[in-house]
Amino acid sequence: MLLKRLPSTILLMGCSLVVSLALSIPLGLIAGYKKNTRWTMSSAVLPYFGMSIPSFYFGMLMIILFTATLHILPSSGMHTVGVNTPLDTIQHMLMPVMTMALGTMASKTRYVRANTIGQLSEEYVLAAKAKGTSPWQILRKHVLKNTLLPIITILGMNMASLVCGSFIIESVFGWPGVGSFAMEAIGKKRLPNHHGVCYVVRLHSGYGQLYRRCSVFLCRPKNQKGDRCSQWKIKLFLTSAPFSG
Repeated sequence: MLLKRLPSTILLMGCSLVVSLALSIPLGLIAGYKKNTRWTMSSAVLPYFGMSIPSFYFGMLMIILFTATLHILPSSGMHTVGVNTPLDTIQHMLMPVMTMALGTMASKTRYVRANTIGQLSEEYVLAAKAKGTSPWQILRKHVLKNTLLPIITILGMNMASLVCGSFIIESVFGWPGVGSFAMEAIGKKRLPNHHGVCYVVRLHSGYGQLYRRCSVFLCRPKNQKGDRCSQWKIKLFLTSAPFSG
């Protein structure tokens, strides 16, 4: 029963993660490039609004607006009864995905903005500006790849949230995933089911640590030149207890 619900949770959390990155990275880059301007203040409104409002309350507001008032989106479930199409699944996913993505945008936007400000003061950026490189090319070709290293680390550390980060949201929207399964197990005092959820979360956390170590190693510019993927370094990253926290 638990393994049958796992793909639904990974689908929901994966889509929310993609939406969160797609919004936070451009906002953070532009806010870092145009620091101390009106754009910085305006770009911070949406992420900080999502961080300050409780996710379950924001989810209920979306249900009231888009389901009870406008009647354009379904309020619960993963599929409409008798309908099993990708479009129907996307319609059911829109509200929970946007609810979770808005809640995680703020931290990622702050990290990207802070790293962008730091990278813009580096010598290679000043040299690119002296050569007449446009700001867009500087951000896209030079600043972006160095700014994403902390984001990769954060994603690896938060890999367990792909399973346990949607407990309340799945309950609000009736999504048939691990979160709603865990809430049912807690409510009915089914300890074996609850232990199974904890084991799955721990397993994903360990794989997240492995992903973080390997991704950061491969994305470092100094490891992409000549000395990339030497045997002893790969062995160090793969054997240094990726499941230890």
